[in-house]
Amino acid sequence: DEGTPLMGKELANGPFTVYRRRFWVLFVFCAISFNQNVIWLTYSPISDMAQQFYGISSSDTNMLLNLGAIVYLPVVPLTTWLTTRPGGLRTAVVLAAWLTALATVSRILPTIWPDTFFPGGWVGTDGRGCDACPGRASLAMACVYIGQTFNAAAGPIVMASVTKLSAAWFPMQERTTATAIGVLANNSGAALGFLMMPGIVKVFSDVSTLLNLHAGLAVFTLMMCLAYFPDLPPTPPSPSAMAEETAVLRPQFMKDMVAACRNWSFLALAMANGVVSGVFNAWTGVLSTLLAPKFTDSDAGWFGFSSTVGMIVGGLLIGPIADRIPWVHDRFKLSIV
Repeated sequence: DEGTPLMGKELANGPFTVYRRRFWVLFVFCAISFNQNVIWLTYSPISDMAQQFYGISSSDTNMLLNLGAIVYLPVVPLTTWLTTRPGGLRTAVVLAAWLTALATVSRILPTIWPDTFFPGGWVGTDGRGCDACPGRASLAMACVYIGQTFNAAAGPIVMASVTKLSAAWFPMQERTTATAIGVLANNSGAALGFLMMPGIVKVFSDVSTLLNLHAGLAVFTLMMCLAYFPDLPPTPPSPSAMAEETAVLRPQFMKDMVAACRNWSFLALAMANGVVSGVFNAWTGVLSTLLAPKFTDSDAGWFGFSSTVGMIVGGLLIGPIADRIPWVHDRFKLSIV
């Protein structure tokens, strides 16, 4: 509660300032989050072309998708701890930007220096996919797995940092909307990815073009983040943000973790959200494999795009409503459960 006595009259009365630069901070964060999901979904919408390009099976492309969930589990507690430290927001976001950039660079190394990685030529130099050279395919896939692991590690960071960002930079009446935009930026990466990947990759050799495009976007976003992404505004925008900044309500990681696990309301909301998100992400991520051979990668991309856009529109609508109508908060939580 913004008016809780725990903060004291000094904190409750301000001063508070809302800065226009908050929109730049949110924009940069959204760009990083968008890239992370696009990179995560790289190979699933073009499963057939990726299999020809690397000489792998559908199980391999599905495994690249599953790395997101596998890496998420050990990384999310570290992310939560990091964001509760002084300067943690900037550190976490910059780290996510570096991870996505390094991920894309790792994936394009074999195509940048084919003679160094694969003596005798590779895709783009001899016109053949790696199914013609399985020994070299394993080396290429090592670079891909490293890249996808880096990107998967960035996933929990962008997902866990959005509420911290909205609380630190936005006033109370804008927080839900800012949080919704930050979350939906990640989903937008998947929506565009479902169309972008099949649209660019018409033949298997186009995979290298797609990887180069991803690398360019990720490196450019990293440069934006390094250019200007402050941890906190000079003056907090609300009493709770001031309390956090002055350590009155500074989270204690282990204590808060135990308290959350003992809170049945929290567990119910977390379980409801986790089940819905997990099933949706797992299902849409393997659409290309599930719908083959009756539907093409392009058809599967449109199915994935449509379902993801529906989720984004719903999120954009409920955010402003929850910000402006207080009783919607409780009703919305009940509807989730």
